[in-house]
This record gives sequence, structure tokens and C-alpha cells, in this order.
Amino acid sequence: MTDEQIIHNLEVNRDANLNRPKFVEACNRAITAIRENGPLKSRCFVLSGGALCGFCQMECNAIGKKPQEGQDE
Repeated sequence: MTDEQIIHNLEVNRDANLNRPKFVEACNRAITAIRENGPLKSRCFVLSGGALCGFCQMECNAIGKKPQEGQDE
């Protein structure tokens, strides 16, 4: 399942349950976190010059790239 599919499913379920404010808030936060995930990973790679990649447990497109390659993303 792609991030866009996950976001779509969250939005559909959120909008179907507008009378449950805690569920709506949880969906909104999850959508925001998914959207910010990629840019935050790129920022980490750029700021550390790839030095943290050996210790990082996250799935990221920057793994195995030279620092100048990851900065363009």
C-alpha cells in the first residue's frame, strides 16, 4: 500500500466518523505524519551528510547515496 493510498483510506474513514472527535484528530495527525515523513528523512540525510545512515533504522531513499546525491531530493 502506498502512502497516498493510506492517506486516502484515513481521509475516507475520518470523514465517515466526524461525530468522533478523537478519531478525527488521530486521523489528521496520522495524515500529517505520513506527508512529513519523506521531507524529514531527506533533511536528516542532508544535515548529517549521510553520517547517521549507518545507525538509522528507518526505511529511506537516501541509504547508499553519496551526500551530494541526497541533497537534490
